[in-house]
Amino acid sequence: IECNQKINGNSGRSSDLLDSSLLFSTDDNDNGDNNVGGEEEDGVGVSVERPMYGFLNQFDSVFTSFAREGLAPCMLEIPFPDGTPMQDRRRLRLEMELSKFDADRYCNDTFYLSPEDDEVYMPIIKTPQCFYYANQKEEVSLLEQETDMDSPSSSSSFFTKEESQYLASISSSVRVSNLTKSETDSSLLHLMDLLYAFAYNYRMTDGEPTCESSWTISILSPTLSWLESYNSEDDSIATVVGGCVKRALTYPYFRSFDFCTDVVIQDVIQILRGGRRMVLRCLLRMHDIMDGSEFHYLNNKLTIDPFLLWIQHLSSNDDSMLQTFAHQILQTSEKRDDGTYNRRKFKEELGIQFLLPIEQQFLEKTNYSDDSSASSEQQCTLIYDSSASSEESDSDDDEISSCGNTKQQCTLTISNDSTKSQSTTIIGSSDCGGDNNDDDDDDDN
Repeated sequence: IECNQKINGNSGRSSDLLDSSLLFSTDDNDNGDNNVGGEEEDGVGVSVERPMYGFLNQFDSVFTSFAREGLAPCMLEIPFPDGTPMQDRRRLRLEMELSKFDADRYCNDTFYLSPEDDEVYMPIIKTPQCFYYANQKEEVSLLEQETDMDSPSSSSSFFTKEESQYLASISSSVRVSNLTKSETDSSLLHLMDLLYAFAYNYRMTDGEPTCESSWTISILSPTLSWLESYNSEDDSIATVVGGCVKRALTYPYFRSFDFCTDVVIQDVIQILRGGRRMVLRCLLRMHDIMDGSEFHYLNNKLTIDPFLLWIQHLSSNDDSMLQTFAHQILQTSEKRDDGTYNRRKFKEELGIQFLLPIEQQFLEKTNYSDDSSASSEQQCTLIYDSSASSEESDSDDDEISSCGNTKQQCTLTISNDSTKSQSTTIIGSSDCGGDNNDDDDDDDN
């Protein structure tokens, strides 16, 4: 194996472990027809580029060449991070999410729980939004946060001494300045992904991280759990919101649609409206959470530290960029004048319209549960057509969802007998996961 380093920007070999991309080539002397990397008869060599990930896709081979053995399965959900092509990550992620989605758990948390009756729901709704303070006694106004920020690492009025010292000490070989517009837009999408996971965990822990916080943040963020790479030309805010919401409805303890949309997204908007210092404070808290984790500490080197550097390199004029981005998120999730969503259209825009037949079946079951003549069980079949267009279908069939490249069939079985436990069975191709994985999720939670 011949390794040649490709330097991006001012990148150089980092003694810490990470750097920009590596290209590798392999000589196959046993097969003259597939001489990859060696010099062929015509003198032409072929190089195969390794999958890239991290901030602006500037890292590769971290888990095979640098990280300790066995770290990747504990840190990530993607099975083979250094062997999975970038273009396959999203398809595999969507298939995994579908196989692990628990329809009954989602419907119960969405339709049965209320803030007044649930001992978990009430505290997380009452938790203040993700505002942070210069100290524990006095809130820093948004105006103060938006000004006097030319040197974040030395801003003693907002950051603690420890935070200021860390901001000044961050070093990374990745390129974080002089980004193109496309790179900036892509970075904003990743930033929203990270802040969504952070805001969810902040609500669930009342602002006090627990030993599970690193897992919660990592599993909710496609950027952290699947090394997702957003492209501003192909992906939109709705793409990121839909991906985060779907994971929030699949993995963690609390899976209410209204909570994951109304509450958490609004928290993200408020963080971005707070400007660079507010975003830095949240990223610093994420850094502390990951740094204290046995399995997720590498997220700091790959993603969070580069984002901390990038935010510090932004100018005071870029606060308006963050606020404009917050307004765009608000428009994506905005309610109608009467305070309600067009829920069907909203789910379709986010790419999570697969929830519609599940919700319809659940509501029909609850509406007619007292009818003794009704069948003891009802079934609805959801066809997940990942090769379909992402554009809205002309037909009235709501059973088609567009993501990935495979078809999978999921059968939802709901018992009409309220004394029986409800169950969800995922069936179909091997890509769908086959058996129900809910027990594993419950153990993790």
